[in-house]
Amino acid sequence: MKDSHLEVSGNTCCPTCGQTLPKPEPSVEILEQLFEYDSDTGFVINKHRPIEYFKTKNAYSSFNSHQAGKRAGSVKDSFRRITLFRKFYPEHRLIWALYYKEWPSKELVIDHINGDPFDNRIDNLRLVTHRENSMNRRLSCNNKSGVIGVHYYGSRKQWQAQITSEGKKINLGRFDNFDDAVKARKDAEIKFGFHKNHGRDGIIDG
Repeated sequence: MKDSHLEVSGNTCCPTCGQTLPKPEPSVEILEQLFEYDSDTGFVINKHRPIEYFKTKNAYSSFNSHQAGKRAGSVKDSFRRITLFRKFYPEHRLIWALYYKEWPSKELVIDHINGDPFDNRIDNLRLVTHRENSMNRRLSCNNKSGVIGVHYYGSRKQWQAQITSEGKKINLGRFDNFDDAVKARKDAEIKFGFHKNHGRDGIIDG
């Protein structure tokens, strides 16, 4: 296909996959020619591909014999990607373009609401700012208390709660009781608009 069918883009996809968006991006019309999307499963399926997308008849026959009707893409690190025109596209961004008929803005990222980067059902995807994405993060494997923003202040034998909002770290207090520190943190998350799944330990079911 000619480059006139493509539109230029670039920038980081999202903190989840950490990849740089390839450029150019195919038009939505081309995506709809080549793929179909099952919103119930989150799978992208290869359609029968027209011969004009291939250099030889053998390549055309081989692709449609082995790939048409099957799930597109493969796993790379912590996300799925789809190869198109010898470039890699994060599956969740390609899905967004297929479903909503436009590529997501380069200034925004796609958040997997339940924390599973492989769950690309449309109901699990939301387009957010980097700040909003940071407000729906899973619990770090290095966290010792089991709650984001709560840690044991050993020298005082107390639990300290804190939160970061708009780039500012806010001290929520020190508490003799762990549950009181957790409550202070959770109340602050509600106040500052954090997602309800923020701080999850693993993937949220449902």
